[in-house]
Amino acid sequence: MTKYFNILIFLVIASSCLNISNGARNMLMKMRNPFISSLATSCSPCGAACCNPGQDCCTIDSFGQCCDENQFCCGRDCFNKTSGLACCGSGDLAGICSKDEVCCGTDEFASCCSKDKTCCGGLCQDTKPGQVCCGSGETSSFCNEDEVCCGTDEFASCCSKDKTCCGGLCEDKKPGQVCCGSGEISSFCNEGEVCCGDEETAICCSKDEICCGGFCSNKKDGACCGTGELASFCDKGETCCGTGDITDCCTKDQICCKDDDLGFGTCCEKVVLFY
Repeated sequence: MTKYFNILIFLVIASSCLNISNGARNMLMKMRNPFISSLATSCSPCGAACCNPGQDCCTIDSFGQCCDENQFCCGRDCFNKTSGLACCGSGDLAGICSKDEVCCGTDEFASCCSKDKTCCGGLCQDTKPGQVCCGSGETSSFCNEDEVCCGTDEFASCCSKDKTCCGGLCEDKKPGQVCCGSGEISSFCNEGEVCCGDEETAICCSKDEICCGGFCSNKKDGACCGTGELASFCDKGETCCGTGDITDCCTKDQICCKDDDLGFGTCCEKVVLFY
């Protein structure tokens, strides 16, 4: 390093004191600038220290220390990356959790929970038999054994026995009502209505409608052909062709094939008329 500084000093003196041409001076500047740039980018400031690439910087007020490349910074100290320890929290108050502990809480309020504790509401708490932590983050809370966790994340709450969780809320259930769907998009179907569709797209079909293929269709317009989400609704005048999940609606100018050459089940085929 001393050798490079001597060369740099020589170039500076030579460029300022000697009577040389502008072209030569520019060449000298190009020679020394990459060296100066490399010194500036080879490390990053860390308090009064300067860390090399790949090193974590641990700062306490104005004091800084550079962790080795095989270490990470947590709080005010450096720890080995292969130790199995994990940093919990942020800033100077961050702590270290062992392999058997769980980081609970956020930022400066985080702490390490042992195996016999449960992280709920951002705190390490004792769990009673049957209790379940409902929700996530600092807004979560415990539901007792006779309660149901309803909703997601910070909007979750505990429903008592006389309530029903539907649409992510604890609601009063009327006689004959059924919660249709799942999660926050679910809703109640009244008595006589049918819940139709899968969990994410479920809707309530009225008494005059039939659930077919996950959709509500008017019973007067035709009939459902097949079962499940792949079922088709055949209009009046059409014939249901096939069984189970492999079905199709044949029009008046089509016939129903019993076997398909491709092995996919039944199909509708145009009628061939001979004269």
